[in-house]
Amino acid sequence: MDELFCEPFPNSTWLLPGNFPFRSDFYGGWFRDVYSYGKLLEKKEKTASDSSSSSSPSPSSSSPWNSTLLQIFLDDKYSEYDKLFFKDENQGFLEKIPWLVLISDGYFIPCLFQMQTFRSELEKLFPNNKSTVFHQLGNYLLAPSNQAWSLITKFYDAHLAKAEQRIGIQIRVFDPQATPTPVVMKQILSCTETRRILPRSRQSNETSSHNMKAWADMYLLSMSDVLVTSGMSTFGYVAAGIGGVRPWIVTFPDPKDHPDVPGWAAVCERAVNVEPCFHFPPWFAYPDEQGTASGGAGLVNRCEDVPWGLKLVDGLNKTEL
Repeated sequence: MDELFCEPFPNSTWLLPGNFPFRSDFYGGWFRDVYSYGKLLEKKEKTASDSSSSSSPSPSSSSPWNSTLLQIFLDDKYSEYDKLFFKDENQGFLEKIPWLVLISDGYFIPCLFQMQTFRSELEKLFPNNKSTVFHQLGNYLLAPSNQAWSLITKFYDAHLAKAEQRIGIQIRVFDPQATPTPVVMKQILSCTETRRILPRSRQSNETSSHNMKAWADMYLLSMSDVLVTSGMSTFGYVAAGIGGVRPWIVTFPDPKDHPDVPGWAAVCERAVNVEPCFHFPPWFAYPDEQGTASGGAGLVNRCEDVPWGLKLVDGLNKTEL
């Protein structure tokens, strides 16, 4: 983290301090032998009598609830019990835990806006446009380190600085068999030509897992005047959010579901705003038939590229359900 980003606040660090009391239990991105909130709720429900059990159980004062450290899993594999974190009635207990470790790989801000527990503070932080929350957070917190900035500026000065218009294209293929490379290239050309984007692009088959290069690539994409990304791509979400550029989203119809649609006929749709999509919201967070979420007062809507996902919107720029 410290190699990729500047520290977020003065006298702060992205890293665990050396005197962190549970440091020896930390391994592989999580804490061994430490309860998760979802597991505690599951244990509570299973041990409770039929008369006292409920769909959203509340913690008691008995062990193991008297914990000083608790893990909260909000990643793409989180359980139905983990999802109860997004219920207001379960937040009172969490406020009493000295150390909370949150593990997530998703942008779950849309669900926080639906909760009374967090909404007043979020409204203070983002009083106006809810469609630029990630843009503000990303530019404030995700400042490239000196090493990352050197990579970014070196490439920008060499290849992009003198361009009249910068067009970024970022495509991720989830199923290479359904959408092989030649098909993907035709889909990209179809999108950019029909939308009159007319990019001059280069194809690269080089792959790298190096975090520094990935971060530099995201930031360079964010400098584009026009951005074309593939659906479900968190890489593209970050670039669009930091740059404040509403991307054109290319989605690939599944041949099994759309046998009458040619393989090259990608769907190319302009995103309603620059907010990322939360891919795995809990079922109770979805908008009702009128488009109003259970607690969001019209602040969230389904994503353009992920029908089961949610994203923040303003009342005037909601997409059709």
